[in-house]
Amino acid sequence: MKSQSLSLTVFVLICFCLSNQATLLANQAPDPEAYQELDTMLEKRPDTPAKNFASGVKQAAYDGPKEFLQETAQGAKENPITGTLEGTRKGAEKVIDHTIRGTAKVATLGFGDAENYEIEEGEKGSGDPTKIKVGLPW
Repeated sequence: MKSQSLSLTVFVLICFCLSNQATLLANQAPDPEAYQELDTMLEKRPDTPAKNFASGVKQAAYDGPKEFLQETAQGAKENPITGTLEGTRKGAEKVIDHTIRGTAKVATLGFGDAENYEIEEGEKGSGDPTKIKVGLPW
């Protein structure tokens, strides 16, 4: 009986302290500086890895082919034969660039950027594959 009354007393004291603390917190005025700091912190927050991943996929799968078609069409407007070939060459360079940069974004979840990369082509007829070396900034 004595332990039950002691437990009940401790329980009542804890409830009283918690309700008193809650009342004090509820009566405090919100700090406008804290809200301003929170807003600036949320604005500076980096993108999430999922968004970065999706951005890399879009860059590799959509932006590259889109620019390829634009370059080819623009070259064809200027000169139907040589312009088309030149536009195709320029467009292919952009497809490779977007593919490499997009793949680097996907592989690093957007936290690494393939600013500099090097393409090493195998000798003709040797059967060696083309190698792409990406220098990430870490």
